[in-house]
Amino acid sequence: MSPISAPLTQYDLTLSPYAVGSTSNRPGAPESCVSSGMIGIITVLLRTSWYMSGMWKPVMSWLVSPFRISVLRSLVLAWTIMLCFVAAVALAQVQARPHVLLLNSYHQGFRWTDEVVQAVRGTLASASPVEIHVEYMDAKRIESPDYLDQYADLLRRKYTGLRLSVVAASDDPAFDFVLRHRGLFGDAPVVFCGTNDITPDRLRGESGVVGVTETVDYEGGLALALRLHPGVRQILVVVDDTSTGRLVRERLEGVRRSLPPGVSLHFSPTSSLGAVLDVARTTGADTLIFLTIFNRDDAGRFYEYDEVPRLLSEASRSPVYGAWDFYLGDGIVGGVLTSGEAQGKTAAELVLEVLKRGGTTGLPLISRSPNKFMFDYRQLQRFGIRPDRLPKDSIVVNRPVGFYEQNRPLVHTVVGAFVLLSGFTVSLLVNVVARKRAEAALRVSEARLRGIFENAGEGIFRVTLEGRILMVNPAMARILRYDSVEDLIRVTDAGAHVLYRDAGWRERYVARLMQYGVVRDFEARMAARTGEDVWVSISSRLVVDEEDGTTIIEGIMADTTARKEAELALQAMNVSLEARVSERTAELARANDALQKSMDELRAMQARIVEQEKFAALGGLVAGVAHEMNTPVGVCITSASFLADKVRGLRSEVEGGSIRRSELLDFMSRAEEASQTLVANLGRTAELVRAFKQLAVDEAGTNARTIELCPFIDDILGGLRPICEQAGHRLDYECDACGVQMHVAPPALAQVVGHLVRNSLDHAFPTGGAGRMQLKVSCPEGGVELTFSDDGVGMGTDVLSHIFEPFFTTRRQAGATGLGLHLVYNTVTRTLGGTIECTSAPGEGACFRIRLPLSDPCRDTPAEVGCEPV
Repeated sequence: MSPISAPLTQYDLTLSPYAVGSTSNRPGAPESCVSSGMIGIITVLLRTSWYMSGMWKPVMSWLVSPFRISVLRSLVLAWTIMLCFVAAVALAQVQARPHVLLLNSYHQGFRWTDEVVQAVRGTLASASPVEIHVEYMDAKRIESPDYLDQYADLLRRKYTGLRLSVVAASDDPAFDFVLRHRGLFGDAPVVFCGTNDITPDRLRGESGVVGVTETVDYEGGLALALRLHPGVRQILVVVDDTSTGRLVRERLEGVRRSLPPGVSLHFSPTSSLGAVLDVARTTGADTLIFLTIFNRDDAGRFYEYDEVPRLLSEASRSPVYGAWDFYLGDGIVGGVLTSGEAQGKTAAELVLEVLKRGGTTGLPLISRSPNKFMFDYRQLQRFGIRPDRLPKDSIVVNRPVGFYEQNRPLVHTVVGAFVLLSGFTVSLLVNVVARKRAEAALRVSEARLRGIFENAGEGIFRVTLEGRILMVNPAMARILRYDSVEDLIRVTDAGAHVLYRDAGWRERYVARLMQYGVVRDFEARMAARTGEDVWVSISSRLVVDEEDGTTIIEGIMADTTARKEAELALQAMNVSLEARVSERTAELARANDALQKSMDELRAMQARIVEQEKFAALGGLVAGVAHEMNTPVGVCITSASFLADKVRGLRSEVEGGSIRRSELLDFMSRAEEASQTLVANLGRTAELVRAFKQLAVDEAGTNARTIELCPFIDDILGGLRPICEQAGHRLDYECDACGVQMHVAPPALAQVVGHLVRNSLDHAFPTGGAGRMQLKVSCPEGGVELTFSDDGVGMGTDVLSHIFEPFFTTRRQAGATGLGLHLVYNTVTRTLGGTIECTSAPGEGACFRIRLPLSDPCRDTPAEVGCEPV
């Protein structure tokens, strides 16, 4: 025994198989055992580390000093403590994980079961940290009731003290076992898969149960096989006599009735696999073998899943189809196959949902089995079935693999290396090309910068803090009136202060530059070589020289002499300009006073003309009324004279006593006619007098009142019609506002109508002839609209755009003032609170459209709306 290994025997480092590892492989209380095991490991590590730190001392004493041994021991102890901390954290995480028990009906190594377990493990491991415990019931090989009771006792001993989060059951025996012994697993929810004929009725009374059923599509599988082999007339079903086999036989008895006419279905013997193979050897091309379940014969011999299909395929010339995917690759052609992998994956997804929700609430029972179309390429080739005849999304196994599929990692590696090398080569080429381009661009840039530096219009310089010029361009020499750059540099050898007219400029400039690091537009007066003053503007900054690391000044200098001289001249001009502005202001004040006086006189003259227009309008109205009254008054006088003559004649006949009855009756008839004529014409005269009186009252007053619109305008037009008729024109009136009352200032409305009529009489018919004027009144929503039109000569746009301006007229030579339509516009917009617009074209007459509110806008707050009498 070596000196190093001997002391280790003092500690019991041998761990039992249950000290660490998965709790699924040990009985008892997993959490407590794991905890005690981890504590034991930590204790051993601590003791071992401490001993090793002491054991190394004699070995290393001849290499290191005692101080280094102490440091080394401290490092070992620190490493051990860190390892214990990590182990404790890992232990806490393991204990916090949910525990899931997967109970399989069959034994490990059974292909269906292995596929389910693999799918469950893969799905749970990739989605969440879950502790999985896997158990196998071995129900295919053992069916004793005593065995199930003993197995329940085993699980009770094994999982006592472990709180299971979910119990997953694979296939019917395991699911029935879990339902029968739910007390073993506490209140853990149950998720099942691979079970047959699970319906809500079967789960009645069970809570916390969810899963996916295994529904074998026998009818779909046989239909697919018959479609691929249209010459088949017999179907040989291979099935054993186990409980599962009897369920399969019962299901296929129901499928028998849906087979096409001429196709029969037979079941194989169940005595032994040899008997089944003997029947298979007798089949021909018109027979199809459908393999379901054959795991145990009547003698109790057990057969693996890969054994039966392989022997059937070798013994028979007929194609063999199946219902489960674990037969695929061992001799069957394929079919609509139930997949253990799909069942396990779906069950694992349900387990994750149960863990996420904390129960099965809201999770559905998945009754549609996730079956797939799956085929063996070798069997397809054997029976001459082309892949394009297969259903869409079919999975074909054992397909010949090409060079790429066989050597995919190698191909990927070679291609990757080639791409990498190509990319590296391309990058080198790109880098070389880019560097050459950059060098060429740099040369071009340097040439451009040199050209800019040499040909710039402003001075560019680099100087030391003491004022010694390091670099300067020709423009700066020209600004300071030097013949060359060399002359300028030579002058500043004694210091740059010689360039300034006053040394104080240089001191202020350097002080500001040292304070801020940057100077913008610093003005200074420099001394030119010729002795004259030169004003310059300097913008510069402090930089560090790349060569020696000293601080220098670089900047630009612009000649501002012309601008400075202009500023001085501008100042002088400003002094003289202020005097001129004062003088001009006084002149403008005098002109403004004169203009104000002219405006006052113009307003007074306008007011007088407006009054004259009013009196002229009233005079025209009086003349029209007088003309209208002249006819009825004359008729009355004639009738009265006629009646007086008849009365005198009657009186003389009565006095002479010679009157006859017929003469008396004739007198009475003529007297009655004369009286009717008098009454009618006197009534017409009275109506004219009443209208004239009302108009006179309206003209005299300015207060608004409520009027009935249609009769009021009819009265106004009644006084204007004689004037129109006298001129040979017709004035029509149409009112669609009967019964509408309007609150308005009557004089203003009458003035508007009168001016419109007189405007047409004066301007619309210059050549004479019979004309027609029309006034139409309507009531659109919320107001009144007056439309006055004539069929006169009309106006062009040059006249139309000025008709409402004061003193604008086309008949000034005839004495027109040009205020008629201006008065109309002011009356409508100010007094009546409305709008007016005119449309016209040469030869098409004119049309004035006036829109007024039903109520007077000046009735309540005239100051707010700007209403004023005109």
